[in-house]
Amino acid sequence: MQVVTLAAKRGEIQSSLGPKTIADYGYEDAPFLDLILVPGGMVAFQIIEDMTTLKWLRERAARAEIVMSVCNGASILAASGILDGHSATTNKMFWAMSTKPGENVKWVKKARWVDDRNVVTASGVSAGMDMSLAVISRLYGKETAELLARIAEYECSEQVNCPYL
Repeated sequence: MQVVTLAAKRGEIQSSLGPKTIADYGYEDAPFLDLILVPGGMVAFQIIEDMTTLKWLRERAARAEIVMSVCNGASILAASGILDGHSATTNKMFWAMSTKPGENVKWVKKARWVDDRNVVTASGVSAGMDMSLAVISRLYGKETAELLARIAEYECSEQVNCPYL
């Protein structure tokens, strides 16, 4: 597996909290993506209005094996139409704002993560660990997910359902 970072344009990206990252690719030169992970954050509320990003994401998601989001990255998926007809979850602290673009989405408020066919959404950063291990289990088997959880010293609490372990 090769992990790449992309944005509208290749190069440096300034986060709203200060740290920078480098996008390996822009929309124009991005390789085929089997898996797509859309992060959240306050910038998601701006991106839901960016028609270029939403169109690009919609086109790429149609060919991807699995599309995932963390936190209100689900808002971006909803605004692009990718979540239409799917069950999904998103950030609980900004629930009303985060679910607003998804009137055709079956929002699940109590879930930490929701797996609905080829779309998997996590409610927040820590729930993203649960979601990631579930996707790894689906793609590479339960044993691989268990091994990675042990390496990361990740333990499920009694309150968290960990069907992948």
